[in-house]
Amino acid sequence: MLTEAILRSFFRNRLVITVLIVIGIVVLFSVISAYSPGTATPVANVASAITSPFEKAFSWCAEGIGKLFSYITEFDSLKLENEALKEELLEKEDLIRKAEKYKEENEKLRDLLNITRDNEQFTLEMCDVISRPDGDFSYTFTIDKGSNVGIEVGDTVIVSEGYVGYVCEVGLNWCNVLSVIDSGLSVGGQNVRTKESMMCEGDYALMREGKLKLSYVPLDSSLYVGDEICTSGLGGNVPHGIMVGEVAAVSIAPGGGSMQAEIAPYVDVNELTLVFVITDFVKEG
Repeated sequence: MLTEAILRSFFRNRLVITVLIVIGIVVLFSVISAYSPGTATPVANVASAITSPFEKAFSWCAEGIGKLFSYITEFDSLKLENEALKEELLEKEDLIRKAEKYKEENEKLRDLLNITRDNEQFTLEMCDVISRPDGDFSYTFTIDKGSNVGIEVGDTVIVSEGYVGYVCEVGLNWCNVLSVIDSGLSVGGQNVRTKESMMCEGDYALMREGKLKLSYVPLDSSLYVGDEICTSGLGGNVPHGIMVGEVAAVSIAPGGGSMQAEIAPYVDVNELTLVFVITDFVKEG
């Protein structure tokens, strides 16, 4: 064990002595080079050969460290810029949402103004659509007002484009609307051109095409594709003259005793977000 310790001490001391000798030689060569201007001496060349790899290594390390700090600085700058852009994007998205909200409110007010101006004989309640029809077996939808504002079953529902349907179920602050293309719909209709009365009815097959049926049309009726159909007002529950749609096809009804037609409604039920319920109106005559 003693011998091993002595050997370790010897080799450790040899390493220290060797390093000191190398440093001494480097210092000596440096001094000689300083007092030997002009052409490098053989000693200076040897010194340069020894120190050059270390100088290159130190230079490479310094350059690498400089680049590292540069990358860190650039990363921090990009991170700050990214955060600023994200914040700016959120602000702009908020502005867009507010603008869309204001636009929607303006459209509602414009619709209300137009429809009340054109229908002064109606008492109207503006409502938002809060659920849409699934379109599988029925085409009813729900709006956000009910008996709390005087809405009753049977009240007519309209938009500026025309007839939407009628209220079929009422809650305190909601109600369901049977739409113009629902298979359960039935409302008196009239040919705007000829003033002939007929019946607008929902049809399950046509409902899937977004249309309704015109029934009880006399065989001698001059009903043509393109004719406009409005509500007849017969019965007194629905105001007269609300536009329903346009005749898309005319045919002989089963049994041959009358004609029938397909109507393409002016109102697209799937696109409704706002409707007006007629809670009262001035009856004609």
